[in-house]
Amino acid sequence: MIQPRKSYSLKLSWRLFLASSALLALTFVFCVFPLKNYDIFWHIKAGDLIRATRTLPTHDIFSFTTPNLKWELNSWGSDLIFSTVYRYFGRESGIIVFKALIMTLAYGLILLTLKKQNRRSIMLLPGFWLFSLMVGKESYLARPQIFSYLFLALFYFLLDYYRRATAKADFRLLLFFPLIMGVWSNLHPGFAVGYLFLFVFLITESIKYGLRNVIYDKWGIERLLTGSKLLWLWLVFPLVILATAANPFGVKTLLAPLRLFLPGAQTNWILEWSAPGIIDEPVFFAAFFLFSAIFLVSFFRLDLSDLGMIVLVSVMSLEARRCISDYAIIILPLSYRYLDIVIWKLKGKKANTANRFFMLGGSSQPLLATAFTLGVIIGLIYFGGGLKTRMNPDRYPQYAADFIINNNIRGNLFNTYRWGGYLIHRLYPRVKVFVDGRLLSRRVFKDYVDVARVSPDGRRILDLYGVNIVLTSYWYETGQRYYLNDDLQRSPDWVRVFDDNKSLVFLRNIPEFKLLIDKYAPYYRRQLRMRSPHRIPTG
Repeated sequence: MIQPRKSYSLKLSWRLFLASSALLALTFVFCVFPLKNYDIFWHIKAGDLIRATRTLPTHDIFSFTTPNLKWELNSWGSDLIFSTVYRYFGRESGIIVFKALIMTLAYGLILLTLKKQNRRSIMLLPGFWLFSLMVGKESYLARPQIFSYLFLALFYFLLDYYRRATAKADFRLLLFFPLIMGVWSNLHPGFAVGYLFLFVFLITESIKYGLRNVIYDKWGIERLLTGSKLLWLWLVFPLVILATAANPFGVKTLLAPLRLFLPGAQTNWILEWSAPGIIDEPVFFAAFFLFSAIFLVSFFRLDLSDLGMIVLVSVMSLEARRCISDYAIIILPLSYRYLDIVIWKLKGKKANTANRFFMLGGSSQPLLATAFTLGVIIGLIYFGGGLKTRMNPDRYPQYAADFIINNNIRGNLFNTYRWGGYLIHRLYPRVKVFVDGRLLSRRVFKDYVDVARVSPDGRRILDLYGVNIVLTSYWYETGQRYYLNDDLQRSPDWVRVFDDNKSLVFLRNIPEFKLLIDKYAPYYRRQLRMRSPHRIPTG
């Protein structure tokens, strides 16, 4: 018979508190880096419009290529938050710090789940912690997805707390799940991961309960949910699903994640949704093999619910590199939980060596872990040149946007895909973009590719859409040359009026732009002959 558990305490000794504080400080420092993504800027602009109009956009307002296309802004809550942080708390610096705080809070929830776990290998926890941060860093960007990381960590913490705390169902705790899902569905479509996470937990716990007399000493029977707790959790699950309808789009929100997997959806043609390669993501695969080895060694002691979560996040991350960050967050507590079994088996073979290493200092282990973590933090700050809370201007066409604004240029703009979000932020409503990270239309994206790659239909597409401004980059992010620039330079229909060795602006050779062309074009014609373009004043 399963014995009632003692109450689950979250108190920490002062040594563990120091070690925990150092790990959270490491998370914050690690997540403070210059803005890398471009879409955050259209999220900010959307939040600005929501605050100004007090309504949500119902159709595409940022692009002239799809003006009547229906647009459901499922991340409207995140956009409102980012807009507020940007306007009142330090612009780009505020966004960077806010993102780091959200990620620190997410890892803080994971840290709370580790309190009652493995104490014999505390010295190894900073290494596992740092490894997890390295695996997920490329996705820990300032964008609405950070709220999905936070709520995923919260779901894991609450489920772990629910199955460990008491033998009776805590109804107050159960009410948190629909409440969280209601908030989550207004911040990011990643709430679907919460469905999967809770469903896998319920299925595996039900299997454990049904086989409790058959496999009493295997697969986590020491953490078996009682019948009443399991029943109440199943009853709450439909409420969790229905809670996603508590948003401006109602029950349509339930279908939003499913649209990602329909024919023609973003998941079929965007790199972020493609499967990771071992050459492209070496840190992830190193972590994957290491953590898999830990689970294999501990296989016959694995809790079945933990095994279900491991399989879920592993499949997600192997299917789409976008999900690697979910893997990094959830696999940290799961792998560390079973590290104790690996150490125990290692001690059985080399007892003296293992005792000296893993049991060094006994209660001093948290202090040693703290010292190591602080050393890593100091190294990151010193060798990284300090905390970088400013935007990297080399990644964005800042001066090209200034040129368009200062010269009051208006019209339809053909732009590079990656800069679309930033240009929406800087130029809307004066200028609307051709394409951006929202990718609302696959047809438009195909037309963009045809123009960018100088296909035979490229010029016809520009004419068809009525494009009279082109803002391009010298290079793709892959390092490949942007050949459209050479094509426009040879064309009598287009004139280069701005060039700062990073971005270029071309205007269509029409009477509307005659004054600007006469003012700036001669300078660049001379520079072209000299083969040495330089930036000029932005107007």
